[in-house]
This record gives sequence, C-alpha cells and structure tokens, in this order.
Amino acid sequence: MPAKTDSRSRDLLKNTGIIGFGTMCTKALSFLLLPLYTALLSTSDYGTLDLVTTIGGLFVPIVGIQLSQAIFRYVAEVRGDNHAVATVLSTAYLESLALIVVYIGLFVVSAPFVSLPYKWVLLPLVVFNITLQLALYSARGIGDNVSFALGSFISASVTLVLNVILLAVFSLGLEGMLAAYCIGPIAGTVTVTIRDRLWRYFNPSLCSVMEAKRLTRYAFPLMPNEVSWWALQSADRVVISTALGTAANGLISVANKFSFIYSTVFSVFNASWTEQVILHYHDEDGASFIRQIVDSAVRFFSALFLFIISALPFIWPFMIDVSYNDAFGMVPLYMIAVYANLFTGLVSPIYLVNNESRKVLEATLVSAVVSITVLIVLLGPIGVYAAPISTIVGYGLVAFMRVVDVQRRHMDMALDVKILMPTAILAIFASLTYIWGGLAVKVLCFALCLIFSVAINWDMIVSLIRKLKGESNND
Repeated sequence: MPAKTDSRSRDLLKNTGIIGFGTMCTKALSFLLLPLYTALLSTSDYGTLDLVTTIGGLFVPIVGIQLSQAIFRYVAEVRGDNHAVATVLSTAYLESLALIVVYIGLFVVSAPFVSLPYKWVLLPLVVFNITLQLALYSARGIGDNVSFALGSFISASVTLVLNVILLAVFSLGLEGMLAAYCIGPIAGTVTVTIRDRLWRYFNPSLCSVMEAKRLTRYAFPLMPNEVSWWALQSADRVVISTALGTAANGLISVANKFSFIYSTVFSVFNASWTEQVILHYHDEDGASFIRQIVDSAVRFFSALFLFIISALPFIWPFMIDVSYNDAFGMVPLYMIAVYANLFTGLVSPIYLVNNESRKVLEATLVSAVVSITVLIVLLGPIGVYAAPISTIVGYGLVAFMRVVDVQRRHMDMALDVKILMPTAILAIFASLTYIWGGLAVKVLCFALCLIFSVAINWDMIVSLIRKLKGESNND
C-alpha cells in the first residue's frame, strides 16, 4: 500500500512539475515586467487593457460552454482506445465550431450597438482562446501533459515577447498589447496541434448526436459555474470601471498581480491534483491518499501565502511605479482572498469525479451574488477598497460551502486547525504591519512567518533532503 501511495505521489509531483514549467516561467517573467508596464502605460490604459481581457474571459466559457472540460473528463477515461478518443474529440470539435460560428454572427450584429473601447478585439480574443483550450485539454485527455505545458508556455511566451516588442520597441501602447493577447493563443494552439497531430482524431463520420448530448450534459452546468467564478474574480473590474473609471480599475489590476502569482502556483498544482483525484478516487485507499495530499498542500500553500504577504512591503517599491501607489493597501486583501480560494480548489475535484457538475454551481452562484451585493453596497462608503473586500467575502463563502458539503456527503478532509488558526493570526498581523508598521516590525513579522512556515513543513523538507541525498548516493 505505501508503495502505491508513493507512486501516486510521484505522479502528482511529476505532472505538477511538467505543467508548472510551462506556466510559471512565463508568469514569473510577466510579473518581473511590471515595472516596464506600469512605467509605459497610464493607469487608465492599464485599466482599459484589463477591462477588455476581463470581458473576454467572461465570453470564453459562455461561447465554449466548457466543452474543453468535458474533453478532458471523457478522453482521460478511454486513453489508448483511439476510436473512442476520436469519437469524443470529433464531436467536441464540431460542436465547438458551430458555437464559434454562432458567436461570430451574434457579435457582428450586436457590436454596433455596444459602447466599449476596443470592442472588436473581443472577436479574435475569444475565438482563439477557445481553440487553445480545446487543444490543451485534448492533450491532457490523451495523457500528454508535456504538450499541455508546452502549449501553455508557447502561448504565454509569444504574448509576453510581443508585449515587450510592441510596447517598448515600437511604442504601440495599448493597441500593441491587445494584439499580443490575440496572437499568443494562436501560437499555443498550433504547437499542440502539430505535436500531438490532433487532426488524427478528427473524423466527421464519428460525430454523434448522443455523444454531443453526453458532452453537453457534463459541460453546460460548468458554464454558469465558470461565469459565477468570473463574477467572483472579475466582476469588480467592470463595476469599478463603470463607477470610478478605468484608472481605478488599473489600480485593482496591479494590486491583483501579487496574489495572481500565488494563485498561479496553486493552479499548476491543482491541474495535476484534479487528474490524480479522477484516476485514484475509487482506489481502496483513495480517501486516505486524498487526505494525505490535502494536508501536505495546505501546509505548503499556507507557508507560501505567509511568505508572500510578509515580504510584500520589501518588494513593492522595486516593482511598481509610484503612480500606482494608491493600489498598495489592497494587495494584502487580495492575498487573503486567494488563500481562501485554496480550499475550494482542493475539494472541487471530488465533485468532478462524482459527475456532480450541477452541484458545483450551487456554492459558486450563491457566493457570486453575495460578492457582487457586497461590492455595490460598499462602493459608496469605501470606494475602490470595496473590490478586495467583496472578493474575500465571495471566495471565503464558496470555500466554506464546498468544504462543508464534501465533508457531509463524501469524505472527511481532516483539515488541521493547528495549521489554519496560526496562519490566520499571522496573516492578520502581516496585513496590519504591511500598511502601518515600521521597518523593524515588518522584519519581525517576516521572520515569524518564515519560522512558522519552516516548522509546519519540516517533515516534508527533511523527507525531500533524504530523497535527494539518496539519489545522489545512488549516482
């Protein structure tokens, strides 16, 4: 039994590493380029860029109805059976093509009546991101995580390089960055398609109405769930842009960049974690395996959370132009919000493996409604700070509802209060010192967070050192 657990853990770490390489390299570089972006773009232009890409992020799951998730779910079950894989992919591709054609038609008809800066960018932006998702999740479905990572890496890298060239070299400003966001997904789609020769799996004669219904039944309930997540994560950008202007949205966008690094690291782990839950949930010791990994993940990501939030006061002056200093106080609030979201991500794969895609929607929808209500109510009294506060409320509520539901109906997650309570106390302390503390207090806070982080992960650190020493001795 331990050997089996070790094997699954190694698979999780291996897949996390593969997917992580394709994501983290470009995300880290993008973060390090913040000084360039904030120096060359005004808060208004940055806010407009964020608004257009945010609305594009809403349209992608609506137009694509989350068929990419259905591809991953059902292709993973029939890996190795080329006929079955081709049936799923052929049907999904044809259905997606029909949805894209409908979107293009509706967009062309309705665009003249919509007042939005750079609205026509939404046409290629949405279409190319849908095709990228289809290619990436086809690769994951057939088990090629390297291709998934490579496609993500190429897409993000091309976008990033073009951002720098078009912004800094050719001085195209906002227009150049929007063009880069459209071209990047094309490069990623082409890479995955060629590497995995996805055309091999497309045979129109294999398309079936029954298969389309099965895919749609699974995917469609995930679409409102994804839209609800968009409301939790991004609706504040639209509300703030409308009520306070795109310059205020630019401040929110920059404040989000630090928490975005944390959420990106977790999303890399969670992509691999979801696959492991799907493959091993029904094993004899599946529940024990899940509890073990959840405990390790909570320890690691609690440590990362505390490290980032306590290091923020020292990082900010070197990363962000002074014209964005009004965003400073919002950063720790967004960090708290994404930490709450950690628990949602850990338990959500259990819904997917039990085919409860409709159940997934409930908590997300309720939390989205509450979050937007809080945002609107607080917008007048506290202004732009209503955005991170409403995000904390929304993320916290969906995490609470999902964890309680999974504990009640599926399995005990064994979340350790001895980890969670000190993490919460240190996070509050770090947030207060971040805004009001002097240098000595900030250094003390950072030291305390670092000591606690090492302590709760000590067994994991020792185990890793032993394995590295063992491998070195074997060599």
